[in-house]
Amino acid sequence: MKVGRYIGLIILGCFIGGIIGGVIGVAQNFNIKRLLLFVDFKNSIIITAISLVLILILGIFAFKYARKAYFYKNALEKDISEDNVDTYEQKSNIQFLEAQKLLLASYVIAFLNLFIIVLGHGSIEVYFIALIPFFVVVIWGTINGVYARKLDSRMPKFGDKNYTEKRLSVMDEGERHITLKSLFKVNAVTLSLVIVGLLFLYFYSMATGDNQSIGMLVLIIIFIYNSLTYTFKVAKYYKN
Repeated sequence: MKVGRYIGLIILGCFIGGIIGGVIGVAQNFNIKRLLLFVDFKNSIIITAISLVLILILGIFAFKYARKAYFYKNALEKDISEDNVDTYEQKSNIQFLEAQKLLLASYVIAFLNLFIIVLGHGSIEVYFIALIPFFVVVIWGTINGVYARKLDSRMPKFGDKNYTEKRLSVMDEGERHITLKSLFKVNAVTLSLVIVGLLFLYFYSMATGDNQSIGMLVLIIIFIYNSLTYTFKVAKYYKN
């Protein structure tokens, strides 16, 4: 069943990619690309400003959640009675996870902003302006990492060579099981999406004549890294 489902996904990706590629090819006759040339300097400022405001709002709320998480962490250290330990720890984790969600939402907004600018064929000045929200999110992410270490000093620093191993080591058994299970599913789905993406770009190139080799190369590199890294890690475990 799983093999059949995997093959079915590949066939579905070919089918959808073919349809979309064909539609795009037909759309060329209607000069749809001309309709997408909407990102002039004024519009790019408006789009980027809206994205930036949304990211700042989410960042403020994320900062509040991180502060609350830190507050409960301090309360936990001051009140070590058995009745309150689990309550404070749970509240601290929940607040920090809420901050994480808002940070991820900010990344999505920043990426969508970049996508809209590229879709609208903005000028080189517009491309640089559109990066502002992204850099703001990077700053939020750095602040979030600082609070993560405040909540748990065992948390690894950014850029740590063994970041993944150290990050997993601070989790309890239940959290580690959920995390590894989720990551395994995400890896499997990601590989499937990469395959579908490759097929889509292939059929898009075939239908429109636009060279998508760079996009395909990036997806191929991602596929090789994700698949081989996992395979080599498992093989190394069994060899040892």
